[in-house]
Amino acid sequence: MTRQWWIWALVAALMALAAVTACGGGGGGDDDDDDDAADDDDDDDDSGDDDDDSVIGPADDPEAIPAEALALFTGASYDDIVATGFTVYAGNGPPNIQSTFLINNSLIVYERRGAVSLPEIPTSVGTYEDDFLFTFLNQLANGHVDITYVATDDDELGNGGGAFISGWNGCFTTYLEVETEQESGLEDPCVWTSVQMLSGCLTTAGITNTEWAIFVKTQTPECNYLILPNNSIRIIDDEDGLSEYYEE
Repeated sequence: MTRQWWIWALVAALMALAAVTACGGGGGGDDDDDDDAADDDDDDDDSGDDDDDSVIGPADDPEAIPAEALALFTGASYDDIVATGFTVYAGNGPPNIQSTFLINNSLIVYERRGAVSLPEIPTSVGTYEDDFLFTFLNQLANGHVDITYVATDDDELGNGGGAFISGWNGCFTTYLEVETEQESGLEDPCVWTSVQMLSGCLTTAGITNTEWAIFVKTQTPECNYLILPNNSIRIIDDEDGLSEYYEE
């Protein structure tokens, strides 16, 4: 009887030890599963670190406009443009607009002429400008962007290398000082300078609700009333609401 009791006690002890070992093994497995889950979470976090190249800029201030952009507009030219109702999209998170767009159906919707103007020249409001190709390059997070535009009939070329951009939520405004050269019918071309703003919202089809503002600053004698007088403003809208991506 004593020996049987000892044997049964030994069996019970071994069974208890086996149970404890099994539980410990199961707990270790749960820890491994937790570690795997944590690794998966880390992977998910890493996947969110990919750069979003649809936006160029820190995108932390929806009211920002580059100081260098406003410095292009001497005197009251910026305020005068905004006073026309022209839309300005502020912010340091503009969309990536590096491409070429066709601005056609270019309807002149506003015009304010400078002091020196021939009274017999009628207003251009309600008429159409030429079609233009706008190209945006080298857009940087500090708000810099290079801009060139050319009339599709090749009689006018503008270059705004020192240009800037602001924007937020897919919409943007560019600011540029431009020297434009166009045919004058004389030996030398008409060369004029202006500050300009272009606003719109980027979509997969192109720029929607395009607005283009021009403030004339200077011009050579060859211009001879080919363009608006100095200190004039012209606002142009893309009448059909879309400036499409352009591919040759």
